[in-house]
Amino acid sequence: MLGLKPWEFWRLTPGEFTEMCEGYNLRVEAEMQRLAWHAANLMNVHLKKQHRVTADQLLGKGKKRMTPEDRESGVQKLREQIARMKGGH
Repeated sequence: MLGLKPWEFWRLTPGEFTEMCEGYNLRVEAEMQRLAWHAANLMNVHLKKQHRVTADQLLGKGKKRMTPEDRESGVQKLREQIARMKGGH
């Protein structure tokens, strides 16, 4: 991920390697934030005002982690919505 050649890696101190990893993680996080911002703007064109989304919502920031039960419930609701759209129920 860092694009280091083996000899470059082995010449790094642990501190330098840690700083490179942190820098990489910051770049990835910034790119994800930018992509989420763009996605939110594209989505909001098609959503009603009360249902608009933010980049943070798309990234799941500020939310607790879903439990397996919550996830299964969400999947089931999605399946039901898809079935209704197809005219199944």
